[in-house]
Amino acid sequence: METFIENKKVKAISTTEQMMWYLNAQNLVNTWNNFIIFAKTGEEQLVNMKDSGVFADDIDLIFDLGEHVLKFKGLLPDALEFYTQFVDGLKKQRYNIASNLEIVEFGKDYLRFNFRHGIFMGETLSFAGNNQCVMRKDGQRYYLSSAHIKALVFNTQHAY
Repeated sequence: METFIENKKVKAISTTEQMMWYLNAQNLVNTWNNFIIFAKTGEEQLVNMKDSGVFADDIDLIFDLGEHVLKFKGLLPDALEFYTQFVDGLKKQRYNIASNLEIVEFGKDYLRFNFRHGIFMGETLSFAGNNQCVMRKDGQRYYLSSAHIKALVFNTQHAY
């Protein structure tokens, strides 16, 4: 699994190719946000994520919740129990916001970027995190090969 790289310096976009990588990464994050707010069950969320093409079949997912770090390889079945526990009992409407991307590293065949997100359940900021993803390209398809989510706020008990 890829590790979170702490990097305070944001890389500048200096070529058209780098701009295409950036725009595709922004599109993938925006698409991901829709799965977070509309899925009614953890299984539905994971199936939608898998079918979307946004994520590699063998994506590395890391949720750093402070005292607990959860690591999953792939969407199904590895992450199913976690997503089921998290999503299935939610009663309040979810809203998700995400910051613009910050480029950490342009590689030969990948882009590493950070973004922040917040999920509101009802009127309350319930889950917020710093995220670092690695995006790769296969032919014309861009996809996320890893996502490392460091929780800053994890207060969801009011949403069940």
